[in-house]
Amino acid sequence: MPFRDAKVNLRQLSYFVRIAQTGSFSAAADALHVAQSALSRHIKDLEYELGGELLDRGSRGVTLSDSGKVLFDRAQFILSQLEDARSEVLAHNKDLMGTVRLLAPSSIGQLLFEPLVDRFLGKFPKVRLELSEGLWNDAVSRLQTGAVDLAVVTGPKTSDYLDLEPLANEHMTLVGKEGDPLLDKPSIAFGALADLRLMMPAVTLDFIRSVAPHHSEKLNVSIFVESSPAIRALVASGHGYAVVPRSVLLGKLEDRKIKGVRIRGLEAVRQLAALRGRPKSRAMRELSMAVRLEFDHLIGAGLMQSPKGSAPRREV
Repeated sequence: MPFRDAKVNLRQLSYFVRIAQTGSFSAAADALHVAQSALSRHIKDLEYELGGELLDRGSRGVTLSDSGKVLFDRAQFILSQLEDARSEVLAHNKDLMGTVRLLAPSSIGQLLFEPLVDRFLGKFPKVRLELSEGLWNDAVSRLQTGAVDLAVVTGPKTSDYLDLEPLANEHMTLVGKEGDPLLDKPSIAFGALADLRLMMPAVTLDFIRSVAPHHSEKLNVSIFVESSPAIRALVASGHGYAVVPRSVLLGKLEDRKIKGVRIRGLEAVRQLAALRGRPKSRAMRELSMAVRLEFDHLIGAGLMQSPKGSAPRREV
């Protein structure tokens, strides 16, 4: 088959996304104020250009085909980029507007989100700020699809798809019930974890394996849990010890009697992540600066440390 340039246009993508969201040509036509026959013609043209059916048509409506599922995420991303571009151009003549989305682990969110909202939205009240929680895999997936614009992630990690900027280093801690003599020490060696019943997020175990593969083989991890409040509750109720960043202990403890001790030589690197090659809107640039400032405050308060060997601050 001879090569020819595809003639996919934004109208076709917009129509396709709306049909996928509503599950019906007629519902989509009503929402878009377009004749159903015209809508069907645009989708057929799109399927012809892309070489296959994008929608499975049935008596109960339409669903995405396998290739339609591939296009759906990309189409949403493209359309969101168009809206971001529109907002960015308008922002040059008006106050900063638009939507900007940030994801962070729950341990960081409990420290970051409230002051960030106060200061960022205090400066840019017309911006819509969307905050969500998640770990590394969530961040990679949602940055790639455009569901979030920026993410705070934990390294050391490298990625072919993300630009990463170190924000701070954070001690990893062993958390247990208050009164445990193991937790009264100033710090403990990594080897002290070998005989303990442990819980942690799966991404934390991956991190430990990357920096201490020999020691990680001796760990007894019986529970994998991502939520900071859930980790604190499980430790307080005697289900074992947790290996987590120190920030897990810095949020509201809800009167739970738990305590942490630093694990020597084990630090998490908090990083700011953005999708590589994606144009940065003004709102993204301003939010990046605001996130850096909040981490500088955490470092200044002694809650975290400056990234070791980090270069001067740069825009992500």
